[in-house]
Amino acid sequence: MSPFLFIFLTVFATVSSQVLFKIGVKNIALAEKPLLSIDALLNPMVLAGLILSIVSILSWLAALNRLSLSVAYPFMSLTFPLVLVASSIFLGESVAPLRWLGIFIIMIGLFVVSYFK
Repeated sequence: MSPFLFIFLTVFATVSSQVLFKIGVKNIALAEKPLLSIDALLNPMVLAGLILSIVSILSWLAALNRLSLSVAYPFMSLTFPLVLVASSIFLGESVAPLRWLGIFIIMIGLFVVSYFK
């Protein structure tokens, strides 16, 4: 399997887990409870996020087994724009124009790092 498929899986699982974590804790008053409350840990969305985090770690290890860290790691910056888009779509969060500009700059950096090896 291509190492870039493992990177794609890592990025997808990371972004998905963050969205699921947010959905899972959205209606739990964590400020009134310990940080790792049973309510949060037993929430199905949080549990799904934890599973995806494990998938992310395993696929990242597989990618690192096949690529050098200096090649693989810049692709993790894809999580920034994808979390921004996912939070806008799935959580209804508004995204300010300056955030989009920042994401655009990150994407230019990713292009430079990956194109000019």
